[in-house]
Amino acid sequence: MYQLEKGKWTLWPLDEKIKTLIVTNILVDKLNKGKVWFLTPQGIYVAQNNNINKVYNEITSKCNAIAQDGKGSIWIGTNKGAYYITPASVIHFNSQNGFTDNVVNEIFKDVENNIWLGTDGSGLFRFTNNSYVTFDETQGIESRIVMAIANGPTPGSIWLGSYGGLYEYKQNQKITNVKIPSQNPDSYRINFLYNDHKNNLWVGTPGGGLWKHNGKRLERMDTDNWHIAYNAMIEDSGGTIWLSTNHGCLTFDVNSRKFTRITQQFGGGLMELARDSIILGTQDGAWLVANKKMLTPLKIKGLSGSNILCMLKYKDYVLFGTADYGLVIWNIKTGATKSLNTKSGLASDHIYSLLEDKKGIIWVGTGRGIDRIDPKNFTIIPPQSEDELLVECNQNAILQHNNNVWIGTTKGVIVYGVNPNPEKK
Repeated sequence: MYQLEKGKWTLWPLDEKIKTLIVTNILVDKLNKGKVWFLTPQGIYVAQNNNINKVYNEITSKCNAIAQDGKGSIWIGTNKGAYYITPASVIHFNSQNGFTDNVVNEIFKDVENNIWLGTDGSGLFRFTNNSYVTFDETQGIESRIVMAIANGPTPGSIWLGSYGGLYEYKQNQKITNVKIPSQNPDSYRINFLYNDHKNNLWVGTPGGGLWKHNGKRLERMDTDNWHIAYNAMIEDSGGTIWLSTNHGCLTFDVNSRKFTRITQQFGGGLMELARDSIILGTQDGAWLVANKKMLTPLKIKGLSGSNILCMLKYKDYVLFGTADYGLVIWNIKTGATKSLNTKSGLASDHIYSLLEDKKGIIWVGTGRGIDRIDPKNFTIIPPQSEDELLVECNQNAILQHNNNVWIGTTKGVIVYGVNPNPEKK
């Protein structure tokens, strides 16, 4: 292998180490100086810092083509689909997620950072430069309406609740159905999933029961003659289970399996404000429950009469996602409020889910896509791509898992990279 430097061809310093390899393709990494990728019949090799090593042993198909997109991610065409390699993950694009199992012979990046993939027998594919992947029926989810996402009872797994049942996802494996031991069709319409501090996974349905998975089996916690719609759940710092339902706000004693009705208001979201203080989001504003008894409306500018769909506590602020008025940001200490809506640049005034990621960025799932907010001054971060999905998000169906944010929508689950742009080294 030779390299051209200052008008002269010189032997590459690691030439001796690759002489035993049959190199079919080469890529010089544009973001990492001195890093070179090699495709061989024996697999993928990477040379860097005077060393060359075989990498990504999970890619066992013959590698035919390699390209790097505008974000620095690597695309590899193989004899069975294509692989997308980022610093955080390796994704196999094949027939299970809408691509093809056929040979990918050629990969090309155009000036707009679209990736074009030429196949043998399946035509030409284009991948626009998005930072998300969608999981839908092609991965085995019966219903595209994914209402709930949570960490699974086994390490590294993610459970998805849809209007077609309960599903488990494990890295690089096909999504599988989780059997719910019930004949009631409402048991397969999942409203929420929730992880408590003992790593139990709770499942709420609209009339098909309240269920708990203890890591070994799924067990119904209420009785068969209960037909309550469970909308949301939290476990407070004292270990009390709170449930938001169509019969009001309830607490649940796990040992006695008894419910106590705290309020009669139709419940949406729940949030712990402080010890012995719970905020209940309703169709008529937000209410404060103190010491499991006293109920008072929160008289916050912009919330009166609004339908509260989700809430998030961030430092000295509470963010309220509403059904009509966008996002209302309340300073707990001063009482001051700030509103963000479509006039401010939000995708929609219908706010269904809120999440603070590990980098401190606030994710907002709306009726027309996903926004991100910088909490330093609560300003909207411009979209990462012109191809952001115009999709309706579902209520409180949001989860961060490692470096990805999972969001349940009416078109499946969208998985975004928290930091899809790798840092230059």
